[in-house]
Amino acid sequence: MTTDSVNLFFMVAGVGLVINQLPLAVSRYIFGLQTPHVSLIVENVADVISATIVGTLLATVFRWWAMRKFVFPNPVPQQEFDERVQEAEH
Repeated sequence: MTTDSVNLFFMVAGVGLVINQLPLAVSRYIFGLQTPHVSLIVENVADVISATIVGTLLATVFRWWAMRKFVFPNPVPQQEFDERVQEAEH
């Protein structure tokens, strides 16, 4: 693994963190789903749905796509992988 791959990995992970928080920001600041505009229960339910469910799904899809596209673009063929494993075992 090269230094470029490591840097790309951390960049993709960082963008994933931002994407994870975007639905929460939209829920709170654009839709106004925060106290005192709504009850505490509505705020908490909206936070769970937007940040935990929607944010995590969006970030996971982005990370999967970006890792395959930029960080690990060339998958190792199975035969080469098996050879590398055998070499590492000896």
